[in-house]
Amino acid sequence: TLRMEAYTTGEVTTVVKTTPVDFVLVLDCSGSLNVTDPSHLCATACKMFVDMVPLENARISVIAFGYDGGTQYTLKNMSIDNPLDLKKVYLVSDMVEASAIKDKNALKQQVTDATSKSGTNTPLGTALLSAVDLLENNGASDKNACVILLTDGRIAAQQNRYDDKDNAHTAAKTAASHDWPVYTMHLNDGERYGAGSEETTLMRQIAEETGYAVITVSKALRGERDIAEATKRAIREKAREMG
Repeated sequence: TLRMEAYTTGEVTTVVKTTPVDFVLVLDCSGSLNVTDPSHLCATACKMFVDMVPLENARISVIAFGYDGGTQYTLKNMSIDNPLDLKKVYLVSDMVEASAIKDKNALKQQVTDATSKSGTNTPLGTALLSAVDLLENNGASDKNACVILLTDGRIAAQQNRYDDKDNAHTAAKTAASHDWPVYTMHLNDGERYGAGSEETTLMRQIAEETGYAVITVSKALRGERDIAEATKRAIREKAREMG
């Protein structure tokens, strides 16, 4: 808040400048979700978020990975060992003021179009790194942003999957350095991936590295309700932090 007083008239003008809260949604569109997300809760959650995000003082962007087609994301501040994996990371919607979205249905249709496709390579770590890179490149303030990652946690990248897992940890640690939480929503219908699996472990580690717990959606009948509550929780927690 800036308080200005005119010397000659004594008139006081108060200017309130608020820092926007930035949200980046990262959507897994890979073929494995045909099994782990048969109800297409990934798309449902993203579209719910578009409807629920506050219109004032908020910016939103959507990144998708694991399919073919779209506008490839280009890293600005970060780098990876195998740039081929960026060919599977797409910018569905660039960072935009929520209040400037004139047609939410158009954005939701973009989400539907992206999640209706599926591919064979799943560079989860590269996609998460891209989300953090996007926040940095758009001047997101510390503590004023978050990433919402919707995936089953399976990595099938062009590079060695352990290298792409390193990308995920690098992204999480970079986000943590800015106090940007990564809310991981683990799409695991039928509990295909057990508690000790690489996929479940990675989801837990990413969340813990940024100070948050993983949210698992594992039962199809309850899935939509669970994902709705998880989406609301992410927004409310970020709003609470912002005061």
